[in-house]
Amino acid sequence: MRAARVTYSGAYHHIMGRGVDGKNIFPNDELKRYFLEIIREKSMQLKIRIFAYCLMDNHYHLILQNSSGMLAGFIGQLNGQYGKRGGMGYVFQGRYKSTLIQEYPYLSVSILSSSKGGIG
Repeated sequence: MRAARVTYSGAYHHIMGRGVDGKNIFPNDELKRYFLEIIREKSMQLKIRIFAYCLMDNHYHLILQNSSGMLAGFIGQLNGQYGKRGGMGYVFQGRYKSTLIQEYPYLSVSILSSSKGGIG
């Protein structure tokens, strides 16, 4: 049995999702833009605040606030909808990684080091 994720309504997280076997999940700018559109749409629907993002070829990072308590639903919908585009099937390797941000310096360094933070 896998361990439950530590979160609560209002919690800040550093989220990471990786491609299966480290494979490229964002092969072009069009798919990166599509992924960002899904983030924008789902974060508005589920009331998740996005502060920063970084899309690499084979993984992504998000700094967000679980403002509504719907973090798992948000990531599930984000990864699921992206994987369905063009019949890609399984895109992401296992569960997403989530680090609970509990100290202010972690959050301030994460946001300041992001090159293109914020959505919306």
